[in-house]
Amino acid sequence: MAKIGINGLYWFEMDVETDQENAAQAPTYKEPIKLAKAIQLTLTPQLAEGNLYADDSIDETETAVTSYDVSLNINDLLPDKEALLLGRQKDSLGGVKATTEDSAPYGALAFRMPRSKGVGGGYQYRILYKTRFQPFTEDAQTKGESINYQTPTLTGKSISRDYDGLFNYKLDDDGKKTDVTEVTKKWFEEVTEPAAINTIPEG
Repeated sequence: MAKIGINGLYWFEMDVETDQENAAQAPTYKEPIKLAKAIQLTLTPQLAEGNLYADDSIDETETAVTSYDVSLNINDLLPDKEALLLGRQKDSLGGVKATTEDSAPYGALAFRMPRSKGVGGGYQYRILYKTRFQPFTEDAQTKGESINYQTPTLTGKSISRDYDGLFNYKLDDDGKKTDVTEVTKKWFEEVTEPAAINTIPEG
């Protein structure tokens, strides 16, 4: 699919106590927080692989996703958002303290990517259900003859939920299906869960 950007970047902190295997309902999340303006996001699957050798060749092979590495370059990270994502505290002056007691929370990361008009337009909506960010590298550069912006890149890990083993979900919306649009118009208001009925394409 041809995608031409990324916009809309929201965070829903997860109540990890509600993420239980075989629970009666999906985990609960807090109210959405708009993080920043997105510049680039990279989602890299981490794989576990196994091969069965027989008669001096590979007879069976298996690959499973264990997690996803997340790299998120944004325009800025304000102090309250830094404290939120990295589990840090702010003081009465608005400063952010980094201590040995910091514990970054898990949460859902939601965003959307515009699709090229050549493939129907609209958006692809994405959500990562259980993601945790980690302290990031900070760069500074002296001002020269040209202006070079220094923007933060957050890195983290997205893992599967204990509740249902779900990593992430994507949904395309070209504006032509009412049932899909009813879901995507609330994408940044609540954590969207996949539809109850699963289908596997034939062929």
